[in-house]
Amino acid sequence: MALYSMDARIDTSELKLLVEHPSDPVATARIETFAVPTGGLDEVRITGTELVCRCPVNRQTDVYDFTIAYRPRPGGRCVETKSLKYYLMSFRDRAEFAEALAVRVMGDVVAALSRDASGAPATPPSTLSVELVQAVRGGMRITARATYADPTIEGES
Repeated sequence: MALYSMDARIDTSELKLLVEHPSDPVATARIETFAVPTGGLDEVRITGTELVCRCPVNRQTDVYDFTIAYRPRPGGRCVETKSLKYYLMSFRDRAEFAEALAVRVMGDVVAALSRDASGAPATPPSTLSVELVQAVRGGMRITARATYADPTIEGES
């Protein structure tokens, strides 16, 4: 199956969660990716309000707005958003501080973008950042940002 966007053809044959309907998609959450479309894609920015985690101290629910932004390169991959949603939903019963959660999500997304569906190496993004903004709780708002820059690229940040 292939989807079309303007002149860029996107092969979706590797995307299992896009077409399958697992009984518990959160339990098998994984980030799926597809090849970067040709034609000069500069940046991808994904924002949302549906990231929920638990406070590791008192187990209260923490709710986050999130932004994931990355600069894909030719030969690289893009994040498939349905699988990302399932992956982010998998944190709903986990307990992590905002700062640790931002670092974990950043690392997992970079790892997913650095491999194709068969597990073969792919060109990682030149940069990627994850920003989490925690809803006000106890009168305070926390913003945590984790950033990756490909170490093989000099002078780019």
